[in-house]
Amino acid sequence: MTDVIIFNGALGSVLAIARIAKREKNNRVFVICLDIENYDFYKKSNCIDEVIAYNYNSHNLSFLEWFKGWYISKSFSFKPIMYFASDKSCLLINQVRSEIEEFCILCLPSSHIVQTYNEKGLAEIDAKNNGLDIPNTIVVSNHNDIEVVNREFLFPVILKPRNTGSSKSIGFKVKIVDTPEEFKVISEKILMNNDDFLCQEFIKGNDESAFFYIFYRNENGDIFSNSGKKILQSPPGQGVMAKGLLYQVEELDSICKNFLDNINYVGIGGIEFKKYRNKYYFIEMSTRLEGFFGITKVSNVNLGLVSYFDLSKRKFDFNNRNSNTNGRYVDLYLLTYTRIKNKQLLLLLKEYVYIIFNRNYYINVFDWKDFKPFCKLFFK
Repeated sequence: MTDVIIFNGALGSVLAIARIAKREKNNRVFVICLDIENYDFYKKSNCIDEVIAYNYNSHNLSFLEWFKGWYISKSFSFKPIMYFASDKSCLLINQVRSEIEEFCILCLPSSHIVQTYNEKGLAEIDAKNNGLDIPNTIVVSNHNDIEVVNREFLFPVILKPRNTGSSKSIGFKVKIVDTPEEFKVISEKILMNNDDFLCQEFIKGNDESAFFYIFYRNENGDIFSNSGKKILQSPPGQGVMAKGLLYQVEELDSICKNFLDNINYVGIGGIEFKKYRNKYYFIEMSTRLEGFFGITKVSNVNLGLVSYFDLSKRKFDFNNRNSNTNGRYVDLYLLTYTRIKNKQLLLLLKEYVYIIFNRNYYINVFDWKDFKPFCKLFFK
């Protein structure tokens, strides 16, 4: 029996792993919350044994000291597997990695990859050096950089904080800017607060030009993957996936495999691309579970199951390593919100009917055997 520890993040991805682990020989599943987001939802799940809230401000102990005490109190028979559903938790554990590895099996890539790909500006350079195409990109940290963008970049441009920690001070997660004048005003305001940020040329195209590639790569270099399109995002072109379609493209599959081999990625992750003029441009890579990770349940390759079996050193035989092309994903809460906001009620009704009668759909968070978190989410 190999228990599982999951750091909180997107509700659907945490529950996807929890349900797999709990239903494999009834392992214990623990969720550690570094903030109170989704805490009450996890408490509703019958696949989670304990939800622990760690609050930096209310603990006199460091996280490592607290974790050691908590770990000992649980009397684990074997090293539990530790999964990550947020950038914050990846960075936190990466700081004390050697100590945590004495207690747990980490589903986390190397320290270099975690540090690099959780920092905008570093990630794009490394991705380009390892064979990926990237949009015209610059880290704006002074007024000269503003002039470079206004002189050399094609507008519109897209602005992003460099990491999760700076998004609060900057005031947005993603912002599309249409004109040089608007860009200058926004940039000067950010620089006055001693912040820097990433600026890229915005790649044109609708939601269906956005592709995802989620994967698990083991220590032997074997890659198991699911790829597809983001059919609907909220807000359009720059937000969370509301609807997605598993869609395998051999060219993209080859690009990703070569890239992951080049950087020797070991663990679970996800890469986002945008296609423009027959090129796949790297947008970002997550070193954690993607929010729509549950889509793997309706593919030929359940990445949660593959990773759990591999990390717990259990024998498994998955002949298919690439996803089928029929699986579909929907975040029903986000879809409903988006359609109502856009006054598309008839379309929403048609989508409801189609989803109900289509077995290839994975409804994020929902599970017949563990439905309480979904009910709490949908009727909150």
